[in-house]
Amino acid sequence: MLILVRLNNVNIIVEFFFKWCYTLEVMSGLEKYIENLKEYFAKHPDFSETEKVMYVYIDLGKKFNFDQDFYFGGTKNQKRIYEHSDFADYLEESFDKNTIICKSSARICTKIFNSLGIDCRTQVDESDTRRFPHFYNIIHPKDGSESYSIDLQDDIENIKFHSSLTDFGLSLVDEENYVIPKIEQKRIHEKLGYISKTNPYMDEYLYTMKLGLDYFPEFGEKLDFIFQNIDPEKINGINYWERRWKHDKFLSKLLTSDEKNKLNMIELYKKYGDKRHYYNAYYFLEKGIPQIYIYSDDNFKYNKVSLHDYAELLTEGYECNQGIPMLKGEIRKIKDAKNEKGEK
Repeated sequence: MLILVRLNNVNIIVEFFFKWCYTLEVMSGLEKYIENLKEYFAKHPDFSETEKVMYVYIDLGKKFNFDQDFYFGGTKNQKRIYEHSDFADYLEESFDKNTIICKSSARICTKIFNSLGIDCRTQVDESDTRRFPHFYNIIHPKDGSESYSIDLQDDIENIKFHSSLTDFGLSLVDEENYVIPKIEQKRIHEKLGYISKTNPYMDEYLYTMKLGLDYFPEFGEKLDFIFQNIDPEKINGINYWERRWKHDKFLSKLLTSDEKNKLNMIELYKKYGDKRHYYNAYYFLEKGIPQIYIYSDDNFKYNKVSLHDYAELLTEGYECNQGIPMLKGEIRKIKDAKNEKGEK
């Protein structure tokens, strides 16, 4: 009798084990992520609801990248990506690929938070009259306190650059006010390890850099200093668009509006098969001569290149959509020189 019971128990355990393994195998990446979160929060019962929301928000911000195919793919491709963001299988694919747009990130957040017992809704921006209006999330706290909005797509660049958040905890009544005050957000960030005394917000680094600009009265010198120091360290997991958005905001804070207007953004890219790899780049005119800067992932700064060297890139497979003064003439010189040497 005792042996039979033991055998039955073994059978039950074995059957449960195989069912558990099968469940793990068929679970999607998103479902596994949710299960991992449940386990994590079970080990941290001291987390408040707001702290749980912040933890997931920052974690997803580190994980996700904006889908560049949405911007560069044309209207037909944008329509496909936007409409498919309503489908569960596409959301699973977006999660696995770590690429999102506002709509897919909002729907993923809704699924995750609701699975964690947090009341989260997906909201379209009714004031957005564009072809593909913006989506974000609304959190309704369990304790009945004031509801607030979160916008992961708009905060991804902040999270990757280790900055304070701009789109977390905003009031639904007055978008200029925070339901989750900045001082409370900072406390939560310290608890989660997002910031510390030795690793503060990027905003503080930016403030220090702004003080240093007083030593450079000339615009060109000022820009050299900014572009040499714009990233204090290598930022991992960031794509062209996120760096473009964040650096543009940095420049707006560091330069006057007149100075900022002197800068021109360049969409420089090189094709690899059917894909394009984009490079962050700027130029401005100094006494009519283009001063060009191209961002390097190797030393995480903008390197200054001459017009000739930039023109060389465009004869070696690189392309750009912006016209730059004197560039066509420089390209012609390079091609003529190559023709004289018998080069292609």
